[in-house]
Amino acid sequence: MLSEFQNNNTDLAFSAKTTAFIPSFYEAYKLALTPSDPNRYNMLLGSRLIPDTVVRYRPDDQAKLFLQMKHISTKATSLLISHIVYGQDWADNTSMETQKLIAADITSRIQILDTLSNNALFDSYLNEADPNEPNWKQRYFGSQAMYDRLKSIKQVVDPQGLFICKHWVGSDDWTSDLNCPILSISIKLSLTWSFILMEFFILKTSV
Repeated sequence: MLSEFQNNNTDLAFSAKTTAFIPSFYEAYKLALTPSDPNRYNMLLGSRLIPDTVVRYRPDDQAKLFLQMKHISTKATSLLISHIVYGQDWADNTSMETQKLIAADITSRIQILDTLSNNALFDSYLNEADPNEPNWKQRYFGSQAMYDRLKSIKQVVDPQGLFICKHWVGSDDWTSDLNCPILSISIKLSLTWSFILMEFFILKTSV
């Protein structure tokens, strides 16, 4: 059955999976990791976890979306029953402008899958999610309430907010480049008055 499907869809890329016994981690490392270059790939991914109700009861709608995504790019699109991953790669000498276009394209293509959701919010598998996901709190963590709960826990174990990365718990307290914390109005006013008083005492001392 699989062979027939492959023969009828020659424009799709298929890969075979194998299972092997490896006597030690070092042997596995030599076999799987040594031949590859850790700096070899430039790639962005996006994904959606599709409920089984869509897979079971709306196969035609799902197939139409696969075709729509396939005609755009087939470089790295795969279907794992109810987990859909889409991605694009680029060469090291690709311009920054083109890289931005690729990133925007991935985000827009992943949004196509949301037409299956009937106004629900599909989640994303975090390790293969779009890092530029607009609704990342809900997509990555399930709901705003769940995100808020995780953030409250983080504030206990990391009160200074030192451990951050893009679109992760607590990153909404920082600027988009993660260089500066976003200060509340009360903190800004407090700092402003502190600087005014400091300047006043410096001027008074120097007179």
